[in-house]
Order: sequence, then structure tokens, then C-alpha cells
Amino acid sequence: MNYQNIYNKIIENAKNRVVEKKTYVERHHIIPRCLGGDNSKENIVKLFPKEHYIVHLLLFRIYPNHQGISYSFWMMCNGNRGDKRNYRISSRVYEEIRNRFIKMVSLREPTFKGRVHTEETKTKISNSKKGNKIWIGKTHTDESKRKMSESAKGKNVSEITRKKMSESRLGVKFSEEQRKNMSESAKGDNNNYKRYLLRTGLPHAKSKPVLQFSLDNEFIKEWTNALIASKELELSYKAINNCLRKGYKKSQGFIWKYK
Repeated sequence: MNYQNIYNKIIENAKNRVVEKKTYVERHHIIPRCLGGDNSKENIVKLFPKEHYIVHLLLFRIYPNHQGISYSFWMMCNGNRGDKRNYRISSRVYEEIRNRFIKMVSLREPTFKGRVHTEETKTKISNSKKGNKIWIGKTHTDESKRKMSESAKGKNVSEITRKKMSESRLGVKFSEEQRKNMSESAKGDNNNYKRYLLRTGLPHAKSKPVLQFSLDNEFIKEWTNALIASKELELSYKAINNCLRKGYKKSQGFIWKYK
């Protein structure tokens, strides 16, 4: 099949027709910019959404190994413009372009490797993040929380992914200021684990039930974990943990044991 001839016919047909003002059309570069095309009026044609998809598919067939063409077609397959794009992409074509795009990305050299941001750029990035108050005062509904919880269940990270995640952190060095901030954030009520328990009242997945005994070894109460016991009784969490993990005989006037 001569894809180039089909492409040319669609373009010529679009050039010679008159489109009503209220009709939805999309601008298309006759010679793609990644192939040297420009933004001149002569290189732009107005296409209907389905035509626009077809010409990008044809370009993908004409230049199967061109990264720019593949990327453009991938964006066309994933572009969201509401109900204006009234065409459907076949599963076969979508799988083909998706695999091509994944391979293209895997072979691409990192664009920022060996480079660092200037102080001016760092300041601009920092300032752009400040004052973002979109979510202030908002909370997820119970239904949203349930859906997020369900979507996260049963997801396991593969060994390959774990290895990549581990290797990506090798050689990373933190400044003294960063170390200090990380240390402070883990202390007291700033600790994420403690905040989680205080907020939900639920045990962490790795928490262990704790048994409280008097000094005469009489059972008093079973606690969800050591942190909740320390908060409820206003005792030292560290001291209870020393009794549980380091084999101390007693702590805070009680004997503590894991269930």
C-alpha cells in the first residue's frame, strides 16, 4: 500500500474545501516540524479530527523508525479534547504505538545527565512551588479514600523495579543541612508513623500488639502497639521499646511484652 499517495490525497482534498466557521477542525503541519517543516501558512492545513488521526497514522507507517513521528502519533492517540475527537483507536494500533514509544524512551539518552541547575534556575523553581494553595481546606470524601485504598491493594513491585530503585539512590549524598532536616522531621510528633496512628487510630501494617503487666506479673491490658500505649498512658515510647526489644525487665513501672 502506498501510504504517501493516500496522505497526499487527504491533504489536497483538505486544501481545496471550504469549512464552515463553527465546524471543529485541527491544524496540521503538512511537512512535520520534526522533518524540517515550519509554521508558515502554506505548511498548515485544517483537518477534521478523524482525518488528523489518519494522517498521523499514515506518517507513522511511512516513517516507522522516526522518533519525532512516533511521539506525535503517540500524543495523538492519548490526546484528550473531550468529545471533539470522535474516532476510536483500535487495540492493535494502540499496542503497536505503545510498544514503539516504550522502546524509544528506553533507548533515549538522559537529557540532563551530568548537568546541574544554576542558582537562578533553582530560585525560579523554588518560587514557582510556593503559594500553591489549591488543596488547602479540601479533604477527600470517604468514597474517594475507599477507592484510593482499594486501588493500592495487591500492587507488588517487581524485583527488577526494586533493583532499579535501589541503584538510583546509590552514591546520593545529603548535605549537613538536609541530614539535620531529615533528623528533625523524624523526631517527636513530626514522625510520619506517629502521625499516621494519631490520625487514623489504626495499627500500622508492621506494628505488633503489646501486653502490659504489673510488676507482680499480673496482666493489665493488651495494646495495639507500643506507640498507642505510650500516648494513652503518657509514658515514654522509647522506654517501652527498650523493654520490648532490648530485654529490659521493666519500664515505666510496668512489664511489657509482645503478644
